[in-house]
Amino acid sequence: MVTSPLGRLLDDEHLQASARVVLTTVFGDALRPRNARAGVRQLAQIMEPLGVNERAVRTALHRLSADGLVTSEREGRHSFYRVAPDAEPTFDQGESRIYGAVNPEWDGEWTVVVADATGEPRASLDRALTWAGFRQVHAAVWMSPTATPETAIDEAARVDASLAAVSRGPLIAGSWDDQGRRRTLLDPDGDLEALYLRHLRAFDNGATWQDLDPPSALSARILLITNWRRLALRTPSLPAALVPADWPGTEARELTRTTYRALQKASERHLDELLGAAQATSADRWR
Repeated sequence: MVTSPLGRLLDDEHLQASARVVLTTVFGDALRPRNARAGVRQLAQIMEPLGVNERAVRTALHRLSADGLVTSEREGRHSFYRVAPDAEPTFDQGESRIYGAVNPEWDGEWTVVVADATGEPRASLDRALTWAGFRQVHAAVWMSPTATPETAIDEAARVDASLAAVSRGPLIAGSWDDQGRRRTLLDPDGDLEALYLRHLRAFDNGATWQDLDPPSALSARILLITNWRRLALRTPSLPAALVPADWPGTEARELTRTTYRALQKASERHLDELLGAAQATSADRWR
């Protein structure tokens, strides 16, 4: 029996994610660009082909609301959900990492952050700096060639964590800008490269993505961005000058972009059917 392109994705255990993670993709990638809101049943219709039932959608919405990522608007007996205003900067930052191009230029300087926080504030700061493109290089020390000091300060303030020091300038001594350390900077644990290769195998499967029907195109698009988002937000933001020539993330990004574009038209038609015509949309979010 021939398995459809979407069926192969749904059967791939490496693409599985929690309802909360997948629903975050729906809000960030599908609803927010359209300035749209959605009710529970509409969200369940989007999630059902991905194996997520309405009960799981409600639980995920409760958790996203508790995290301050989404907010609800009550109309009669029904609640409609959209990205919370206070979460817009978080989604903006994530969008720049997910769809943004690798910085082609670099001034040769580094932002160095030293944390001065413990407990939950420290854990929140660690997550925030990772999502902002920093790489933890030692204990409480974080570095990035592209993220600005202002980004680190803003993220620390957002999670109510204190910083011991923040600076930006060239490295006077040290090895973090040596070519031999580039792969370590990108993938210190040695497993990120394998995840990128899995992403390439999952979506570079000879499928004619633009031929999928609108519901299948939307499901494939959600799976694509959910997996890509996990990789993009985990990878430190590096300029082209510091990325190894054979790093699979470069090819994976280009494959994700072309696959997304192939799915976008049909998937937007399905969103129109479920949510009504878009109030706003971006013709091409990729840079």
